[in-house]
Amino acid sequence: MAAVTGFAQAVTFQRVSSIVGGRVQRRGSATQVLPPAAVVPAVLVVSTPTDADGAIVVEVTDPNPGMAYTGVFAVVPGSNGREDVVYRRGVFKYPYIARSYVVALDALGGVRLHIYRTGGWPVGTTAFTTDAVDAGGSVAP
Repeated sequence: MAAVTGFAQAVTFQRVSSIVGGRVQRRGSATQVLPPAAVVPAVLVVSTPTDADGAIVVEVTDPNPGMAYTGVFAVVPGSNGREDVVYRRGVFKYPYIARSYVVALDALGGVRLHIYRTGGWPVGTTAFTTDAVDAGGSVAP
């Protein structure tokens, strides 16, 4: 999990995944599932807001073979741990839908998400989780 600080808040990102298309390694009687050797999606926080009405900008990329699915979820201060769906299946969800937008990053095989929140970002730590799967079935670690 990476932490990034903005105006009066911290933003954390955690990539959550399961093994897809992995390979199995055996050592004696022990079996270990290893992630695929292929390139996996990358998630990068590009910028955080300077005020409550600003955007959190995130890139999700995988140049080879490109992204197949991106899901972004958030837990904001005061939500008692409730996880909001921010972006799923190419669509922003409320309260992130009003001004948020996506820029295609064709050369990087992904997207740059500009995430705004209706009513602004609350002060405190906003925790994000992403599910990113590329066209080859590799999942962000």
